[in-house]
Amino acid sequence: MAGWIGDRLVEELSGGKRRLVHLPSNFDLYTQKSHEVRNVLAEYDPKMRFHSLDECYMDIAPYLSLRVGKGLKHEHVREALRKEADGGIQRGRGDSKAAYIDLLKCIPPDTLLDASAAVVEEMRKEVEKVTGGLTCSAGLASNFMLAKIASDKNKPDGQCVIGPENENILSFIRDLPVRKIPGIGRVTEKILNSFQIMTVNDLFQQRSLIKYLFKPATATFLLQRSLGWSDSLPKLDDGASIEESLTGQKGISKERTFRPGRSWSEIHLMIEDISQELSEAMKRKDLLAHTITLKVKLASFDVLSRSKSMAKGIYLQSAKDMLPIVAAMLSDLRKDHKGTFSVRLLGIRCSNLSHQNQLACRQPQIDTFLKSKEETTLSGTSNISIKGTGGAPGSVSKPIGEDKGGRVDGAFSPRRKTCSNRSQNRHMSLTNGAENNMRIACPICSIPISGDNEELNQHVDACLKASSVQEVGSEESKASDIRKEKRRALASFFS
Repeated sequence: MAGWIGDRLVEELSGGKRRLVHLPSNFDLYTQKSHEVRNVLAEYDPKMRFHSLDECYMDIAPYLSLRVGKGLKHEHVREALRKEADGGIQRGRGDSKAAYIDLLKCIPPDTLLDASAAVVEEMRKEVEKVTGGLTCSAGLASNFMLAKIASDKNKPDGQCVIGPENENILSFIRDLPVRKIPGIGRVTEKILNSFQIMTVNDLFQQRSLIKYLFKPATATFLLQRSLGWSDSLPKLDDGASIEESLTGQKGISKERTFRPGRSWSEIHLMIEDISQELSEAMKRKDLLAHTITLKVKLASFDVLSRSKSMAKGIYLQSAKDMLPIVAAMLSDLRKDHKGTFSVRLLGIRCSNLSHQNQLACRQPQIDTFLKSKEETTLSGTSNISIKGTGGAPGSVSKPIGEDKGGRVDGAFSPRRKTCSNRSQNRHMSLTNGAENNMRIACPICSIPISGDNEELNQHVDACLKASSVQEVGSEESKASDIRKEKRRALASFFS
């Protein structure tokens, strides 16, 4: 627990007569002992995976196949595994499964399980000897999830072995609270408990309900765990859960806990540090985030949070981009909160993730097509050519022409003679007006206009008004000529 909580508990339990004594920590010594433990465990699995200074996951099937199956001594097995690791030979689930099957061919399952437990016991005793008395607990099972749960069963200085048969697995896991399953957090636990799903057995019995409560990926994850099945590590180095490693990482976060009562400037410095750590973690994985969330836990243990999603197509990765957004959200939380705003935890989470290579392969936005790199002239017919930047392959071309009324592709031209005498190689390019030296042909009268959007719009409006006036005048002139012809015809008839 946090030291200040321990202070308060000791004070309350003793009626103020006693105080908790804080011994200075020696992190260098802790790290040194962790390396000593690691060196011992590496003799049994050189490709083990450490997830912190005091938690490790190992696959000992290759060691057992040499030690138990072939009867080799520990020193010979250690050298063989080390040579394999130094040679860069990758070992997957298929290799471990094959080694285990080979063992079962020559050793009965119960005998193999006893031999495996003896190897784990030997490993723990060696750790205690090398480190000068440090003990450790272990779990032995057919997958990493079960091994992690089993390692907590007989603490301290104990071990728990789960047999590989389905009956052994289900009998071990069925009565466990759902929270014991790595990857099920407080929120998921509350949802499950609200539907009277308290144990792993309840989770399996209500499997039809699970599909309606959660998204398909989460439902699959929960149902697999209810059967004790897992093919992934319970916890990744960057904080991702089992579910994220199975279905694709959904978020990445960093948190920091500290004693309440820090000044506002100190809190902002912590926000900067957390943003930098998170940014570096995202860069290592080539991740970009569309949504950023700030988490604040107060001294009263109230948890406040606020999220912000970027505009469409905008993704964040650098601390420089995150910091103003997080600082603004923190300020808003402080303004909205009623009461003392004494912070004891700060956290930043980035979600709606995307990889950089995924963004590079996405369909380009329409903005890229509104920037004209050059005008392309096509002979033989008049065209409106819309060409993308960066050498975009191809253009969209539409033939246009004049009808007998002087209309160009549906638009009436106020200058019929000019339009009809123009070259057939007329074209128009769309631009966003950023390049002031660009001149664009008016789609109505073909007069070159500056690339400024406002000027172009005004010119087009004037052309359309002029065309309407001329069209009305032309119609009135035709009607007048018809009336004159009728009067002449009537005059000649009566004469």
